Amino acid sequence: MGTFSITWNRFTVHKKHDIDRDRPYLWVFGIVIDADTVVSRRFVTRRRSDSQNLVTSSISKYGKGDSSDVPSALDLHIDVTPLVGLLTAGVVVVAWENATTKDSVIEDAYDAAADAIDSFVSDLVDDRLADLLDQLAAGEDPHIDPPSDAEIAQLTAAVERG
Repeated sequence: MGTFSITWNRFTVHKKHDIDRDRPYLWVFGIVIDADTVVSRRFVTRRRSDSQNLVTSSISKYGKGDSSDVPSALDLHIDVTPLVGLLTAGVVVVAWENATTKDSVIEDAYDAAADAIDSFVSDLVDDRLADLLDQLAAGEDPHIDPPSDAEIAQLTAAVERG
């Protein structure tokens, strides 16, 4: 038993591709594959996704070089329980700008993306768990192969379809 922790401290705009200075916000997805998530089938930990989730300062319009603190509500602290001594954990962070998108649309899109990631990880776990059981039955040291480029491309397409 342990804890997978990611703590953010600062968000800084390094590059802008448009001329306006809309307020940024973040989508944070914690992903854990361990004994608990294999049983629950809930691999994605979600965080607040609305357009106000990064508001920590008086800046409402960000330009190149502007930055702010990241609220602790976007941090990840996930209890983990290794499965046969193994676990996999990671985080995906996507930065967006508000423009004129309603928070309800943002949150629905976030949930659809989280569901797509969860489904992808679930399918991947089913595939890799069979391999892991075969390794253990053969007396081999257990290892889990990372997702292939084709599998990552499949996930990317699923999230984009959201």
